Amino acid sequence: MIIYENQTIVAIATFKSTNSKTGEMAQIYILAKSHDPVTASKMQLDDANCGDCVHKHSEGGGCYVNLGHGPLAVYKAWKNGKYPKFDLDAFKGVEVRFGAYGDPAFLPFELVQSIARVAKKHTGYTHQWQNDIDPRFARYFMASVDSLAQYRKAKLYNWRTFRVVRDATDVDPHELHCVNETHGIQCIDCGLCNGGTAGRDIFIEAHGARKKRLAIA
Repeated sequence: MIIYENQTIVAIATFKSTNSKTGEMAQIYILAKSHDPVTASKMQLDDANCGDCVHKHSEGGGCYVNLGHGPLAVYKAWKNGKYPKFDLDAFKGVEVRFGAYGDPAFLPFELVQSIARVAKKHTGYTHQWQNDIDPRFARYFMASVDSLAQYRKAKLYNWRTFRVVRDATDVDPHELHCVNETHGIQCIDCGLCNGGTAGRDIFIEAHGARKKRLAIA
């Protein structure tokens, strides 16, 4: 389903997922319109949908998204006219993941709010919290932070945070280890990464090759 588009991006919601971490949540992809995601990354044109995220593929970062799988398939289906227009009723009672790929803060706030209000639960993360975005996004998204310094800055602006760390012992006492990593609980059942001002901040620990590529301190 096409939920939003402008001159540079298109946002697509899919309602079937085999993602073992999230479970079968509705997945919202924010894609650059000019090129498919693989090509856009290679040409360093993914600022349109990823902003200044330090983890994006075009910067050689540790982004976990395989562009040749979900994002590419969704882009091709969109180019081939496979998706219907936006229908808010489709989100009623559904668990929603804002940003299966791309930063959801590039969407209009009113759209995010309308979906979150009818959804059963949602998750969402933005790296754009330090930029000139609508501060109301903090109601629905976690600030993606890349260091303890950024963590503390985000807290000053009343964001709850999500952080990828190199070492699970180097965290703030208010940060909670993601329960998917510690207990195998899927996002669809957890829902803690839903923004707002109440509740713990969340961290996950980087592993393997991704750990080497992460631009974190």
